Amino acid sequence: MKVKLFSMVVILLINEVSIAQNTWQAQASGLSTALNSVFFIDVHRGWAVGSGGVILTTQNSGITWSTQSSGITTDLNGVFFQDALKGWAVGSAGKILVTDNGGATWTPQTSNTAQNLFKVDFARIDTGWAVGINDAILHTVDGGINWVDQTSTAVPNLYSIDAIDGLNAWICGYSNPSNGKILHTTNGGQNWDVVSTGTSILNSIHFYNTLVGWSVGQNGAILHTTDGGLNWGLQSSGTSESLLDIFALDQDIVWAIGANGTMLYSDNGGSNWQSVNSGLSVTLKDLFFVDSYRGWFCGSAGHIQYNRSSESICMVSYDIDNGRNLIVWDRIPNQKTAYYEIFRYSTGNVYNSIGTLPYNEISEFVDVNSSPETNSERYKIKAVDSLGIESDFSPYHETVNLQASLGVPSSTVVLNWNPYIDESGDFLPNSYQIFRGTTSSNMQLLIELPSSNTSYNDVNVYEPMYYQIVINRSSPCTPSDINNSRASGGPYYQSTSNLEDEGIINSIANLNRSQSFSISPNPADDYFTLTIKDEEIKNTDIEILNLQGQAVKQFKIENLSDRLIDSKLRINTEGLPSGVYMVKIGAFTKRLIIQ
Repeated sequence: MKVKLFSMVVILLINEVSIAQNTWQAQASGLSTALNSVFFIDVHRGWAVGSGGVILTTQNSGITWSTQSSGITTDLNGVFFQDALKGWAVGSAGKILVTDNGGATWTPQTSNTAQNLFKVDFARIDTGWAVGINDAILHTVDGGINWVDQTSTAVPNLYSIDAIDGLNAWICGYSNPSNGKILHTTNGGQNWDVVSTGTSILNSIHFYNTLVGWSVGQNGAILHTTDGGLNWGLQSSGTSESLLDIFALDQDIVWAIGANGTMLYSDNGGSNWQSVNSGLSVTLKDLFFVDSYRGWFCGSAGHIQYNRSSESICMVSYDIDNGRNLIVWDRIPNQKTAYYEIFRYSTGNVYNSIGTLPYNEISEFVDVNSSPETNSERYKIKAVDSLGIESDFSPYHETVNLQASLGVPSSTVVLNWNPYIDESGDFLPNSYQIFRGTTSSNMQLLIELPSSNTSYNDVNVYEPMYYQIVINRSSPCTPSDINNSRASGGPYYQSTSNLEDEGIINSIANLNRSQSFSISPNPADDYFTLTIKDEEIKNTDIEILNLQGQAVKQFKIENLSDRLIDSKLRINTEGLPSGVYMVKIGAFTKRLIIQ
């Protein structure tokens, strides 16, 4: 059996994180001869075997591969490891090799056969099988100290085995080129039941669990069972190329590879198969996923390629607590991730790093240098593991920036915003909701517009209003930390323009009296200057309000009159955290951003 990972974590998360179908990257094996089999025990440590007795190993996910001495020059066709130390390799002329030290040394085991062996698989610590041509079925219950012949004369040529446990195992092969067959045992190989499939040669078999499995072979044949092999149905692969290996991540996500660089992918259990460009034209021989997010395949001419699916941004929004943009994603466990790196769009194809977040902290990031009140921003993330190996960039997400202005007549407020964009297409707004209210804490739905709309005119507005664009998600974003605590953030059911998930947004109060006073600089740092243009408010108290409408600083005019010079007043921002505020003089307010 290729993988023993049946944890519910993997099963549940596979539906939440998209498999990156087109991100297979070449790795340098240093060989030009065929590699026939690849196997990993975790995201970093793996082995590959091939022609001439070659054995390769990696400790860093295949970034570098080094050779190990097999002690033989005949071909090795299959490899299997139980853990970082114990593994087996099988090959031509009945060769079986074992290692107890991660491949530092390999020792021959007595197979009692001279037949070519193609696959080896262990279901438990000591219980395994090796299969090959001319009826070769070898079984051990003592880790290979003794290999016992379980020959099945019904199927002379056996190419692949998948052992679910010590009793249940499946083998595929053929009795003649037009008669592909599948064998199944429920008693540890004492008896083998044989199924004639009506196909030609079958090259590989893989079961996700005791009921759901696939087998592939010549002429693009793909067989599928959901009842433990009692019945097999032929699936349409869309290719006539020979398929040499298949790997099921769960009952829906399945990959297959074969001749002439053929690579197929299905996300619905094989009801539909998609062709994936492998970038190669050689024979692809063996495919392995260590979990739902990292996989490798190997093939002719020393080719090894690597696929890593990593975290994608769930959504971007506005953070009410500090008036900056918020980036949220769902963590993927068991990837040895050390930290995440967050990037913001600059120009052209350039994204600049704006910070990192340790893996064990809650998976959301506030861009403290963003300007959500003035423009939208695009963000990407990467995951970096404990060896410094980076994932690819995630697809970008772009925030919504809302702008408001006076229309004609002046009782009309013109709202314009950019669309929310998720480059992956997973989060597509169905609509935009516009909320408004006379206070930022009492917003009501004004109208819901189709997602094709990015503007709206609010007519007959005769008092100050706050406005907000809200995009609802069909499922929430649920950032977590290593302890899965809810100490901060989420679940997020909405993305909002310029503000936060709870419904407070961009204030455009008093647009019709915008010349009453001005603020400079804005955004401000340590201070800002008020220029009071309306004579009626020169003798009026001044308040600085937070976005909940609460006064955080107040200035009595009798204490300020001697400081008002040429209608200008300098105000210190000491004690005010970075964020968005409102400056209120009499009945008039203006937005203030403190950096």
